[in-house]
Amino acid sequence: TAFITMFKKGLGQTPGRYIARLTTVSPQSAKPDPRQ
Repeated sequence: TAFITMFKKGLGQTPGRYIARLTTVSPQSAKPDPRQ
């Protein structure tokens, strides 16, 4: 998804664990993009 791409760009190198965590946590709870 686009927000994951933005997140990767923002963090530079994203650990697999962090990605897995974001995938596990529902987007409504994580809310990586405040604009949403």
